[in-house]
Parts: sequence; C-alpha cells; structure tokens
Amino acid sequence: MNDEAALNIPAAAPVLLLALGIAASGGLNLAAIIGLALCAALCAIPTRLRRASLLFACFAAGALVESIRRDALEADLALIASQPPDGFALVTFPIERSWEMREESARIRARGFDLSVDEGSERVELPLLLTLWGEPPSLEGSSSVRAEGFLRCGPETCWMSVKSARLISTEGEEAPWNPGSWNRAALERLRRLGRASPLAARGASLAAALALGRGEDLDPEVREAYRRGGTYHLLVFSGMQIAFVAGLIALIFRWLGRPRPADWILLAIALLAPPFAGHDPSVSRSATMIGVWAASRILGRPTPVENLLFVSAAIRLLWSPGELTEPGFALTYGATGGLILIGRAFASRFKSAIGRALAMSAGAELGTAPITALFFHQIVLGSSVVTVILSPLLTLMLALSAGVSAAAGAAPDLSLIILETIGRLDHLAVLFNELVADRVGIARPVAAPPAALVASAFLMGVTALIFRPRALGGFMAAICLIVVPVSAFATGHFRSQVPTFQMEVLDVGQGDAILIREGRTAILVDGGGRRGDPFFTRNVLLPLLADRGALRLDAIILTHPDPDHCAGLPPLIRTLDVGELWISAWHLRHPCGQELFDAAARKRVPVFAAERIESRTIGGIPLLLNQADPPFRRSPWNNSSLVLSFARHGRTFLLAGDIERTAELELLEDGVPLRADVLKVAHHGSRTSGSPRFLDAVGPKIALISCGWNNPFGHPAPETLEELEGRGATVFRTDEDGSIRIRLHGAAMLVEREIDTTRSLGTL
Repeated sequence: MNDEAALNIPAAAPVLLLALGIAASGGLNLAAIIGLALCAALCAIPTRLRRASLLFACFAAGALVESIRRDALEADLALIASQPPDGFALVTFPIERSWEMREESARIRARGFDLSVDEGSERVELPLLLTLWGEPPSLEGSSSVRAEGFLRCGPETCWMSVKSARLISTEGEEAPWNPGSWNRAALERLRRLGRASPLAARGASLAAALALGRGEDLDPEVREAYRRGGTYHLLVFSGMQIAFVAGLIALIFRWLGRPRPADWILLAIALLAPPFAGHDPSVSRSATMIGVWAASRILGRPTPVENLLFVSAAIRLLWSPGELTEPGFALTYGATGGLILIGRAFASRFKSAIGRALAMSAGAELGTAPITALFFHQIVLGSSVVTVILSPLLTLMLALSAGVSAAAGAAPDLSLIILETIGRLDHLAVLFNELVADRVGIARPVAAPPAALVASAFLMGVTALIFRPRALGGFMAAICLIVVPVSAFATGHFRSQVPTFQMEVLDVGQGDAILIREGRTAILVDGGGRRGDPFFTRNVLLPLLADRGALRLDAIILTHPDPDHCAGLPPLIRTLDVGELWISAWHLRHPCGQELFDAAARKRVPVFAAERIESRTIGGIPLLLNQADPPFRRSPWNNSSLVLSFARHGRTFLLAGDIERTAELELLEDGVPLRADVLKVAHHGSRTSGSPRFLDAVGPKIALISCGWNNPFGHPAPETLEELEGRGATVFRTDEDGSIRIRLHGAAMLVEREIDTTRSLGTL
C-alpha cells in the first residue's frame, strides 16, 4: 500500500478484527485457542499469508479474551447469587476515589471488591457504587474501605446502600508513593480552600475536574450546561491535560536543546497518569498513546499518530474487552479518531489556522455524534465551533488549575485568589454554553439509533480509511458516520405522531411518569425522579420520551411535588419545547414545585394554577382535574395530588396520583365522578391507598401500578393487589412489565409492555 493510503494495515485492520472477535464471542474458547495455535504456525510463512494469519489471530484473540471475561462475570454473579436472600453483605475494597457528596448522601466508586463469605472472602471484579446515607467518614491516611450494607448486582455493575457511617470503617495505611494518594491529597486541599466562599468553591470544583480528573464536586447544573453546549469533553481529564503537560515539557527541553530526556519524562507521565487520575477510558487512551509515542522515539522507530490511536485501542480492548460497548470507550476513541482521521482530511482543504481548527473539531464532532445519539439521546449541532471558541478559555483555566492544585498547600492566600479567578472564568464559560444551548438551540434530543446501525457505520468508516487514500478515506468515513444522526432525527420525526390514542405508564423506577398521546398531541403527567440524583432526567426520563418521538410536549401536568413525581421535570422543561405547565397553587409551597415554576418562567412556558376542579382541552383531549381540599394533617403532599380523568372513544381513564384513603374518602363525599375502565393505582399500590369504597366506585378493568423493582417500600402491597384482583381488574406493574402502553382501536383496548422490545399482552 503506498504512502497515500489512509492507514497502515498492521495498525487499523488488526484492531478492527479484534473488535469483531469480541463482538462475535459466544462460547468460542476452544475455537479461539485452536485459532491462535494455527496462527502461530502460519506466521512463520512469508508473503501475504502471514498478514492474513495476523488478522485471523486478532479475531481469535478478541473472541478468547471476551470469552474469558464472560466466564469470570458469570462466576462473580453466581457467587453473589449464592449469598443470603436479604442482600446484606460485607465488602472490602481499595480506596481509589474520594467521596462524591450529594444533598443527603455520599457515594464512592471502586473497580472491584472482596466479598466476605463463610470461609473468608472472594474477589469480585464487577465495579461497585456504594451510597452512604449521611455524613461519610474521612478516608485520609487509609488504604481500603470495609462496609456492610444492602448489595445488589446487575449484569455489569454492583450497588451497595449503607444506612449509617457506623457500618463503614477504614483500614490500612496509604502508601506515600501511590499516585492516587497524591491526587486525593490535592483534592482535599482544594476542598478546604473552597470553603472560603461560594466563588472559591466553584473554582475548586473546576480545578479538581480539570487538573485532577475529579468531577465529583461539580455542580450538576454546571455539568449539564457544558454537556448541552457540547463542550463537556473539555472538562474531562484526558488528552487535553496530558497534551498540555506533554507540550510544556517538550517546549522546555527543546528550548534547552535536550529533546531526548523529554521522551523519558513523557513515558513516565504515561505510566503515572492512570493511577493518578483514574483508569477511565479517556485517561488510559491518552496515556497509552503518549507512552507508545515516547517509547517509539526512544527506540528510534517513530510511529504515525494514526497507529498510536489503534495500538492504544488494541491494548485497552485486550486488557478490558467489555469496554467495547461502553460509552466512555466509544466517546474517547470516536472523538480522537474523528479528529485525527476525518478532521485532518477536512483541514487539508483550508489554508487559514481558524479554518483548519474548525475542520479538525468538525471531524471530532462527526466521530462522537453517533455515540451521543446512541447512549445519551442527544446530538449537539455545531459543538465543534463552540469547542474552538471556548478552548482558549478552558486552556487558561487548565493552566491555573494545575498551578493551584500543586501550590494550594504552600500559598493558600494566592491559591484562594486563583480559585476565585477560575470560578469567574467558569461562570463566563457556563453562560456561553447556556446561550448556545438555549438560545441557539444546538443541543437536540433525538431517538436512539439502532446499535447495529452505529456499529455498521463505524465498521464501514474504518474500512474506508484502511483501503482508500487519506483524503478520500476521511470523506468516505464522514459520509458513513453522518448517516447515523440523520436517521436519529428522521426516526424522531416519524414517531412524533401516533395513529391512535394511547396512554403509557413509563418505567421510571420508583416514581410516576405518564405519557398521553393522540396524533401529534403529547401530554406528560409527572416526570419521576430520585432524591439526590441530578442526572435522572438525562439518563432515564429524556431517553424514554425521545425514543417515542415525544420531543415536544403540549403540556406538563404535575399531580404533586414529591421527588418521585416532580424531580425529573425541571431539567426536562429546560431541555424540551413545552406548551404549558399545570400545577396546583398549593404545590408551589414545596421546593420542587417552586423549582419547576422557576424553570418554566425562565423558558417562558405559560403556567396555569389548577383549582380544586378544573377542566381543559389540550390538543383535542378533554381533561378534568380534581383535588381534595388541602391541607391534610397526614401526608399533605400525597393527599393533595391532582386526580386526572378523561374519556376517549368510549373508554374512561383515572390517574389517581398518590392520594391516600383520606383524600379518596373526600372525593367520594364530594361526588366526583370516578368510574373508569383504566385506573393508574394511587401511591404505587401502597396499603395506604386503594380503599374498598374507592375501588368499588372506580370499578377498573385494568389497573396500572408504577413502582421500582425491589423497592425498599414493598410496593405494591399484597393487600392492594388482592383488592384489585378481587374486583376482576387485570393488574400490570412497571417493575415486572416495564413501560405499559394502552392503545385504543375503536372501543378495544390493546395493552402492550416494553422492556427491551414491545410485546403485546392481549386485547381487553
């Protein structure tokens, strides 16, 4: 292949076959071992057969490492499943991160843990997220954490909930030579300085993110502003930080006329960066690229940057094959690959420095757009331009952050001034991100494209880069990738209209979110949410709406302001186009109700205060809202829920919010019409709701219960289920059935559930 070829076959093609082997793995242990043995023999044969055997060896190696990983994963899950059914466990894990502070809790992460069993302990390689309710103990000077709590595990992650700090202890002594301890010590110094003022706290959180790779203290609204502006990658400790250090070192030693020591220093930085800042894919990718580049120069065999990218990907996949399908791995390699392989093809058409910078950033945007659409249901159009504009400001913040992180203990007064300066600069950056996100509208929620389409686009793009000249291969890869965001936008547009009336109880865990649709009309009743989880909307609610094409809401109706109904709505109203908001005036006294009102005011969304009895037609759907007369002595927010009823095509629906028996009795005494074919059961099926008189008055044929899997409240209560089933109601529940959709075909009701795919449960 001539010099104009996009990539050298030994760099790109083997990695492509390695990834295909991982993706295709399924019990291929024996086949992989035989293949590797065969390839070892074939590699001794010259000419093209050697190259073919190398590619086959990479495919076999991918299948082998993934099979080994799956076997280990199954063994870990079997070990956890063998523990007592109450889920209470004792775990120990090394300290790699600091506490992430939330409003009422603290969290800490570990890459693996030791699980205590009858005869000792067993190692579990699944990542662990531990949540402590209350003030966490100090980790300073310790090497490991020992915790007792409720443990549960999914296919790829474990979660532990600890009720009290008394159930957590620290053990061992922190090694002074451990780079992670340097990082945590610097983080604690920044946190102490940040307590001086709110502006210093803001600067300290940014300095920790930029210089230390610790984003635990970032304000959720600040984080979300960068994300919606398409510049969140500038806050992630990865290539930017290492490139900054590498460039500074190279500049100094070039000025001194000693380029060779710089290579050894860069190799040391590459080895220290992951244990210092964490083993996230972005850190490992950039550290590996820098390390391979420095090693190749030391050995006198400089390697092109394209090869560095693919060699680092191969090393990462062989070490951790499960990352192939993780967003962090895809984003860091998509962005860097787009920058190097596509951006340079675009940049070759420009003569000005600004034009080349924009072209390079556009390549990175193309490389990440399919990934953000798939994992985050969002595409930021023009993020390359925003990145170019903000890069000088973020580079200045990075330089200040590196300086203050190193000098915080020696010069506290100067450090405080620097932190407040970083806070002011961050305020400017956030304002700019919000401007382009809210006013210009560059952040667009989209329906997730099929994973097979995304994989095919990258497969064809890399293939084009391998077999076509540099410029042509880059442009062909860009065409392959741009198909994905176009299809995501088209899918959302196609799904924005439904052929018939439907109501869907969305599976948002322990909470309520109900989507009512007819034609292009979309009404959302409640939005779910979790206390202390600022990313619930982005991770749960928005993807559910985007996948259904409900990217414009004619109205949002809040039944009551408890977090499991309200917390997901303020971020949503800041993100989507919303026609109007309905909320009880009584509920504005609640913090979440006030936050929702403020978010609507900022977006200039009309707000209507619902009276005790209110009727309104939205998009041709007539709605009747009823509210028992507040206040209530017991459960005032639940009992003051707005109760929503409506009729479509001869069928009646009743959404009971979280009312309890006190409010049920009052509605009965007021003569409110309650008869309904479909009942959204109040308060997640709690025993405090669903009194016999109330259920007799409703007489539902279908009962829908929204509750979280394995929730700590025991919802739904067995007695509530017995009352419903005793009246002939067919019960569906989100913890078992996923999202539950009712579609009307004339007077017939078709009930469907959607977990991974939609499955019809029958017509009632």
